[in-house]
Amino acid sequence: STDPFYLQTLGAAHIASGQPELGVGVFEALARSRSDSAEAHALLGDALRADGRDEEAAAAYQRAIAVDGESVAARLSYARLLLSGDDLDAADRQLSRLAELAPDEPQVRELQAIVLVDRNRPEEAAALLRRSMDEVPPTSNMVRMLARLDHLAGRTDSAEALLEGWITDNPGDLESRVLMADMLAARQAYARARDHYAVVVEGAPENVAALNNLAYVSFKLNDLETAGHYAEAAIAVAPDNPLVMDTLAGVLLETGEIERAVALLEDASAAMPENPAIVAHYARALAADGRESEARALLAEVLASDAPFDGRDEAEAVAEQLRGR
Repeated sequence: STDPFYLQTLGAAHIASGQPELGVGVFEALARSRSDSAEAHALLGDALRADGRDEEAAAAYQRAIAVDGESVAARLSYARLLLSGDDLDAADRQLSRLAELAPDEPQVRELQAIVLVDRNRPEEAAALLRRSMDEVPPTSNMVRMLARLDHLAGRTDSAEALLEGWITDNPGDLESRVLMADMLAARQAYARARDHYAVVVEGAPENVAALNNLAYVSFKLNDLETAGHYAEAAIAVAPDNPLVMDTLAGVLLETGEIERAVALLEDASAAMPENPAIVAHYARALAADGRESEARALLAEVLASDAPFDGRDEAEAVAEQLRGR
């Protein structure tokens, strides 16, 4: 069929099902049958991007803009593509035109803020987002971007208050909950972080990062049963993830399952030898397993640098204990 509605629906279904190459074929047919439609060319561009064919996508967006220079959707998609390729000047030109065509479009403000961040002007980006949120309906992306910028600038209270307010009004926004929980965990507010991670896991039970982080904060709260439950759930979803192995191994060490902990940390440290925390945890497990000479060698290596890492104090304490033996 060459019915435009049918082709658009079919193409979108292919992309949604993870078959962008089939979507490209459908949208190519749509663009041929509706060569005077900016929307058809822009949809082809989106399909080409989903298939990793960025140069062809750029050409499709350019055709869309040539057909209709006032197509906000085409210019937005083209600006995103340019930003992904770090072509900030070209993205700026698209955004300048978009600001004229759609001054109240929140996505335009988002992309303008991204350009400022990419130009290393984070305070201007934060000011733009703050102002925009008073002028246009805020999006979750705007909220998260501003929260991150505030957090990086040391405005932790502002970042958390912004996210708390947004989550209260949008309780189903799991991505914002994850960011909120991550910020809380970073400042060791583990109980509050746990509550947010738990909501995320309930809504997305195979979210590996949330499962792993829920296990981690539960471990920090000395709730080994809960930590073990979620660490096992995380490793069932991502058995080769070294961060997940590390979390589960930490729980196992505390519950006396030394052999399995050593095996997990051996694999984790091999996968991420540049991660000093994981290597130090492996050394601790080796020491617990009676392999003290191996543990000493690893700790000497990982502690040779003065760089801080999570668990450095514990690693230094283990190294000191081993020196006395």
